[in-house]
Amino acid sequence: MSAQLLSIVDHEEPEYAISFDNFWLLYPRHEAKKDASKAWSQTPTADHLTAMTAIVNWRRIFLLRETHHIPLAATWLRGERYFDELPRGVTATASAHVPFTADSKPTERAKMPQSVKDALARLRGK
Repeated sequence: MSAQLLSIVDHEEPEYAISFDNFWLLYPRHEAKKDASKAWSQTPTADHLTAMTAIVNWRRIFLLRETHHIPLAATWLRGERYFDELPRGVTATASAHVPFTADSKPTERAKMPQSVKDALARLRGK
């Protein structure tokens, strides 16, 4: 399955695209953007939505920490930290899922979870 098919999102909502820019907006530590962009491009396309969904859950934890205790985005991506379990007592607000499976049809679109859309809208001030 091509990477192009994995990154398709509803065209009616381009502000919710599965993209590095939206990931960067969600990630709470904005340092070393160039390295983070490179790490994003090296991350399997099938994991992009999972990473964006996971960061919505991890944001709540990261925002309680001092900035220097939050990993850089590139480190977080390269370590596949989006697969880490949340600490005990923290419940997920966004459900990470794999948008395509072996049984998926190529015309199906990845659906951005509503909690990710809400987080992006809040960060954009909408």
